[in-house]
Amino acid sequence: MPVDRRIALTAGSGCPSSGGATPKRTREARLRRIVDALKVAVPQLSKLHFERDERGSARLKGRYEHWRPQGAWQDQDRLSDGTLRLPGLLWVVLDGTGPLLLEEPELSLQPDVVRHLPQLFARVQRRSGRQMLISTHSADILRDEGIGLDEVVLLRPDPEGTTVELATEIAQAQTLLAGGSSLADVVLPPYATCRSGAARPVRGSVTGAHRGAHGRIDRCRGVYG
Repeated sequence: MPVDRRIALTAGSGCPSSGGATPKRTREARLRRIVDALKVAVPQLSKLHFERDERGSARLKGRYEHWRPQGAWQDQDRLSDGTLRLPGLLWVVLDGTGPLLLEEPELSLQPDVVRHLPQLFARVQRRSGRQMLISTHSADILRDEGIGLDEVVLLRPDPEGTTVELATEIAQAQTLLAGGSSLADVVLPPYATCRSGAARPVRGSVTGAHRGAHGRIDRCRGVYG
C-alpha cells in the first residue's frame, strides 16, 4: 500500500486549501472532531469553520470561549502560526485512510503543545485506525507515556548512508525506563549506549510505531509509529 507522505504544514498555512472544497457535511464533521481533539491543548477553542471571502477563497475561523456569553470569533489572520498549524495537521490525518508519514510536525509549536501531539493524533485517527509514521527531532514528543520502546526506531547517519536501529537494542533501556527515565531520556541523550555497549552519538532520526492508547505513529529523527 502506498504511503501518503506529507511534510508538516509550514508555519501559518493552517488547514489545507482542500478544506474549503470538501463537501459541507464531511467538512463540518471533520472540524467537530478536530475541535474535540484540540481540547487537550487549546481548551478555549469551541468551534471551527470555513468561511468564503470576497474572492471566494476558504478561510478558517475559530470561536474562543471567554467572558462574553457567545465567545469571540477570530479570523485566521489573527490566529498564531501554532494555532493554525494544529488544525492543519489534524485535517491531514483525517484526509485519507492509507498509511501517513508526517515529517517534523513539531515545527512552529510550543514545547507544551508538542507534548500533546501524540494524544491529538490518536484522538482523530481512533475510528479509522489509520497508520501514522512521524519523523521528528523533538524530545518533547517522546515524553508521551503512551509510546512504547518497541515503537521507536533510530535513524543514524553514517559515511555509507543511514543505519536503522531499534530502540529496544539500546543497552539498559528497560532498566532506565523502570528507574523513572522518560523514553526521550533513553533514546535521545547526546550519547546513547547501543546493544554492543559502545557509545554512539545520536544525530539522526528516531522513528517509531505508536500503538497502545494512541494508535500508530512515527518520531524522532527518531521515528515512532
